[in-house]
Amino acid sequence: MHSHPLLTLDESDLCFSQKFSSLVKHNLKEGVPFVYLIGEAEFYSRVFFISPDVLIPRQETEFLVDYLVNQKKIFNKALDVGTGSGIIILSLLLSGVVREGIGSDISKEALLVAQSNSFRLRAGCRFVTSDRLFNISETFDLIVSNPPYIKENLHRRLVHSKVDQFEPHTSLYLKDEDYSAWFETFFIQVKNHLNPGGLFIMEGHEFELQSQAYQLRSLGFDQVQVIQDLAGIDRFMMGIIS
Repeated sequence: MHSHPLLTLDESDLCFSQKFSSLVKHNLKEGVPFVYLIGEAEFYSRVFFISPDVLIPRQETEFLVDYLVNQKKIFNKALDVGTGSGIIILSLLLSGVVREGIGSDISKEALLVAQSNSFRLRAGCRFVTSDRLFNISETFDLIVSNPPYIKENLHRRLVHSKVDQFEPHTSLYLKDEDYSAWFETFFIQVKNHLNPGGLFIMEGHEFELQSQAYQLRSLGFDQVQVIQDLAGIDRFMMGIIS
């Protein structure tokens, strides 16, 4: 009987490398986003763990963090609604904009990703499972959110096919018929959870933000404004509770 020689460490590493390379090439050919393949993405000069349970971080959302950093204001307590991978609240904590942070999300799988990022980056953030603010009892000086803001039918044609195919739909879409009421409930909850002088800022859809700004004003928010991104597109909305 002939025995097969054991693979050396270098040969074993080479086999693994070849298999991994083949797997990556196959998934890239299938269109799987590279960020999901490598399991990480850079956001605001830090590397975050990312899985298919959360959205891929985008430059527009970096602009939101940068906007708050450049306000040169420190918030004692902040809530990030729909936190996903935790990139917003963790970046604000690590940038010294926020002293105490909580992230909420309806997805328990997403919260596991956020908790992992908080641990790896030593950010000390708390996380709560919640649809919007239904499970939140505390009040805050800052509430920030990147909620699902794409209408499932009307806006879907504008979504890149790979985003629609691979990124979590609960983080992207709302039913057209529920859209306005969903946000009105959300805005009322935000108002009731902001301390006097508290700031609310969210990322939204360019076709919806102007009407949503009207919703905020009608609910009693002050200094409501729609903010454009670097491309000059309506991307964010903010308001203050006096």
